[in-house]
Amino acid sequence: MRHFITIIILSVAFMTASTPVDAGRGGGGTTEFLDLVHETQLPDPDGSGALSLCHLVKKWHAIFIPLWYQSQGYALATNRCDTDAYYSVNAGNLAGLKSDGLIPADTPATPSLSTMQMATPFLWGGLVLLILGGKFLRRGKGSAGQGNVNNAHAEYMARVLEVACRAAGADGKIEDREVGVICAIAGNLTSQPVNPDGVRRMIDHINDQPTPFDYTGLGAGLDQVSRNQLLRVAMMVIGKDEMADGPGKEFIDKLARDLLVTPEQRDALATSI
Repeated sequence: MRHFITIIILSVAFMTASTPVDAGRGGGGTTEFLDLVHETQLPDPDGSGALSLCHLVKKWHAIFIPLWYQSQGYALATNRCDTDAYYSVNAGNLAGLKSDGLIPADTPATPSLSTMQMATPFLWGGLVLLILGGKFLRRGKGSAGQGNVNNAHAEYMARVLEVACRAAGADGKIEDREVGVICAIAGNLTSQPVNPDGVRRMIDHINDQPTPFDYTGLGAGLDQVSRNQLLRVAMMVIGKDEMADGPGKEFIDKLARDLLVTPEQRDALATSI
């Protein structure tokens, strides 16, 4: 009987599930997706299994490049939020879930975007025109399959830039040399010159956000070569001398562990800088 009231509320208030819709073609438009917040023991009224509390996010994109993310609030969905269908959750529903003990009582009233999602306008806003003309995107013309490849390039580029910016802020100081290295990295990715002022704003914005508990998410879905390259980018930004001790060494050691780079691989990368 403990969750009876909550189940009745769900059955009535959430009778019709919504489905995210891609509102664009040719790599442009908007898409909604779900991020897992908390698992619950609440059964789906449709009998599809237990529901999880999710963060509903809308993404604007152009030519497969994410440009902007916006929170759409909480939702409930099956399969740990890995699904298209969801039940919208309003403030009253959220309070009921808390009082019924189905989610932690300290769950925020509104969900927050991830650091990467918040940084996206800064990552892409100043660089998107360069990327639209970049060589790697030209490879994808005329093929739907290539669209996924292009999107993967864009996602990886965002990870490269976040690692570079986090590395630049590791010691709390932003040096001209570090900005220059990031400009060179971004310029290499886009085949175009990059404005140092835009890079400084990007570094400041990313490092204004809370430091992640770990960086495992940056390596998710990547092969070992790609994870090693992320670590090498951080080493290039920090520099050989700063990697020897202090905040620079601490950042590199933690990043290496979280990216599953072995000490032997880390040392080999360090000697190549």
